Amino acid sequence: MISMAQSSPQRDPIVFTDEFVECSRIVKMALDIIYTLEMNLIDERSARSYMYVVDFGKKWDIDLLSSVISKAIRAAMKDCPEDAEPLEYMLLAWKMGDNSLASLAFSENSYEWIPRQAKYSADLLLEKTSVDGRGESTLPLNFQSEQIAPFAGGFQSFGGPTFDLGASCHQQFLQIPPTIVWIILKSQHLAAHDKDKAEDHFKRLMDNACE
Repeated sequence: MISMAQSSPQRDPIVFTDEFVECSRIVKMALDIIYTLEMNLIDERSARSYMYVVDFGKKWDIDLLSSVISKAIRAAMKDCPEDAEPLEYMLLAWKMGDNSLASLAFSENSYEWIPRQAKYSADLLLEKTSVDGRGESTLPLNFQSEQIAPFAGGFQSFGGPTFDLGASCHQQFLQIPPTIVWIILKSQHLAAHDKDKAEDHFKRLMDNACE
């Protein structure tokens, strides 16, 4: 990154201080994107790490990271819609401040919620902070509005579209910022009472929220 410096102060020694944003896993993921202009497939697990990569790019003013991530999300939704992770894409787009991309992800509603036990356990979704996967330290959720309720896992899920929030498991629900939860519900409510699509309402409300 020193070779990317634009001024003398930027060539000072780089000191990483954040336990998670600048852990070895996130730094490696960021450097892989910088050097190859490519990235691995974003799934429910890796999306949690890429959220930190976006934070890393913001901290070090590396706009390229968000640019490549946005391009990869658009390509995934266009080329492999059946493998899309629209919730993860929407949250990453929100993190990058890309409301158009967030709206595009919101419009992709083919993915179905399924019971957590049929997917991964919560622990398996947590990646180690170290590149080699050793040690006890894991990356926490990049955003979590509150602690997971102990009773939440006892409720049956019947599945449903991605942004049918009532079908989500509690852990995934808590990863969505409250304002975005409201925007999702408000968009769906408005679309049920007028001729505009929910994603159009979503984009407008997201833009208003960012003003």
